[in-house]
Amino acid sequence: MHEIGDLVGLESAIEAARATEGERAVLGIIAKSWPAISTTDGARLRELIESVDHEEWNDDPWIIAAMGASYRSLGTKSRSAALPWFHTAKSLLDADPDASVSTRANVGLHHAAALRSVGRFEDGLRLAIAARELLDSDLTMRPALRIRAQAKVALQIGLIELHLGRYSAALVDLRLACGLEAELSRSELVECLAGVAFLRYAAGEFTSALDFVARARAAAADSGLLASRFGAPALITELLVAVEQNRGADTAKLHPIVRAAGLNNDWTALAHYAIGCSAIITGRHIEGLDQLAKAIDAARDWQGDPVVTTISNGMRAVLFMHLGDTREALAIFSRLEQTENHANCPGRFIAGIRFTAGDIAGTLAALEPCEAMGDIHSNRTMFDVLMLRAAANYELGETVAADVSFDRALLYASQNSMRTPFLLVPDAVLQRMLSRAADRNQPEAVHGILSDLRAGRSVQIIGASVNPA
Repeated sequence: MHEIGDLVGLESAIEAARATEGERAVLGIIAKSWPAISTTDGARLRELIESVDHEEWNDDPWIIAAMGASYRSLGTKSRSAALPWFHTAKSLLDADPDASVSTRANVGLHHAAALRSVGRFEDGLRLAIAARELLDSDLTMRPALRIRAQAKVALQIGLIELHLGRYSAALVDLRLACGLEAELSRSELVECLAGVAFLRYAAGEFTSALDFVARARAAAADSGLLASRFGAPALITELLVAVEQNRGADTAKLHPIVRAAGLNNDWTALAHYAIGCSAIITGRHIEGLDQLAKAIDAARDWQGDPVVTTISNGMRAVLFMHLGDTREALAIFSRLEQTENHANCPGRFIAGIRFTAGDIAGTLAALEPCEAMGDIHSNRTMFDVLMLRAAANYELGETVAADVSFDRALLYASQNSMRTPFLLVPDAVLQRMLSRAADRNQPEAVHGILSDLRAGRSVQIIGASVNPA
């Protein structure tokens, strides 16, 4: 019996089996095919299961898991309704020493996804790691089944690692899952590509990030998956890149789409964060602070140390800087820890505040941990580090070092079309830096940026990435 990947085909197969073979055959068809439709047609899946006599499946952990998985479907409003079903399935498996490794691992993975949906990241991670260990230790499973399960393990672990800010590990796992895309359901593939899109954004690779957004959109096609919990990270990424590139019209169009996709799932907090970031280019800073408060509140009861809390607090500080309250901004930045590879890099803002206050030595001291990281520092936030290092060195008369840092910063900006307002270097200092840069041999894209900046359009056109994600 082969897997049936669409609802119409499943319903037809069930009708034929019911007429000729009986209820056990119907249940077998559902058991083979439910993972492919549980995320798009969950309510109908439950109806199909419940059309079979309950005595036939009450003690079947795989079918009970299907009932749980159906509550992660498009259109489902409750995130927690899945959990009692998975608890029951787990209890049945724990009581059955003869249950197959495949069933144990796959039930665990679907359970992990349900736990992730409600912010129980550590519990979900434990189940996903246990599934990986089961697969690694078992030599009886057919290779095709093992590889399919391993792809799903990598997906679940990678998405949880993303939430916890372990970006490097998350990228390794999600790239593995994407490389095995034939083993993923459509919803899994969309979510995988969307997760990689966000990670590429966090690394400052905007072109790559948007490429993965496009791939997620193509994989979703007209299924509705993109504008849902499965595609939410892609839409969030699209919004954040639009903010970085100062595309106000695009951010306005994306707000309601991101809000809807992030509704009532594990991407809710990140959706509020992305909308809050838009205040950088709209100037509606108080509304931005309100969105960031909602992001922090959405993640308040989540397990572990979700990265969205850190980056939301960082963005709060940025908006206070925009509002002129540098004391509050500095207080927040001083409490924050940088995230992996300084994708969240509060030190650069502390350096900027010190530079504005005339503390050049303090500026360079704040940048030392960033410079010590070298090439593994996030490109997106490295822009600010280079700009500030250049400004500080100009003030010290170290013009050669300053020129090199500023040219590197301009090249980063041109490669990613970064256009968000730059607050960390006063405009008078920036204009002096620009005059020197215009006299040096620069790539054509950099000269275009210099022309805009020297024409006095610095706030509207370019600056550093003030987004702390």
